[in-house]
Amino acid sequence: MNDFFKKGVVLCFAFISLINAVYGQSIQFNGQVPLSFTVVNDINFGQVVTNEGLVRLNKGDNGMGVLKITGQKNMDITINIPSSVKLYDASNTNYMNYTIRAAYNNKGQNDYTQTQPFNVPSQTFRVGGRNQGPPAPPPTPAHHGYIPPTGSAWLYLFGNLNVTNVPVGQYHGTITITVIYN
Repeated sequence: MNDFFKKGVVLCFAFISLINAVYGQSIQFNGQVPLSFTVVNDINFGQVVTNEGLVRLNKGDNGMGVLKITGQKNMDITINIPSSVKLYDASNTNYMNYTIRAAYNNKGQNDYTQTQPFNVPSQTFRVGGRNQGPPAPPPTPAHHGYIPPTGSAWLYLFGNLNVTNVPVGQYHGTITITVIYN
């Protein structure tokens, strides 16, 4: 009987622990500045020739894609970019593969010469940059009347286009990029 009592107490304790885990408290903070994303310059490989092979669009070339991201300064964001997309002709049957390369500048200025490499498909960095040394203290919590400072980061898209035996025409595609706070 004593052994039965011990098993009952352990079982009862396990059941109470499970109840506490299911009904635990959670807190969610929603005081962040909304993220905005603006395409400043579309990607453009220019005119290419059928069967040309690999065409490179380098960082700094006129056809490089430029995107501005605005968000709460000193907050970490994560950006996800696909590693490649297909560019289709008007009939949506013929395509070329575009392998995406990217870089970012999180210091607030549109300057591709001051970029960091972007590890496609995902990169995390701080809006407004990070100073040398230990991380900064956490941002000021949202409260009545407080407007958090905003900052900008710039994303630069370039890469390689594989031009195969495709018909002449304009080719287009969509790159889905997600930007979230961490």
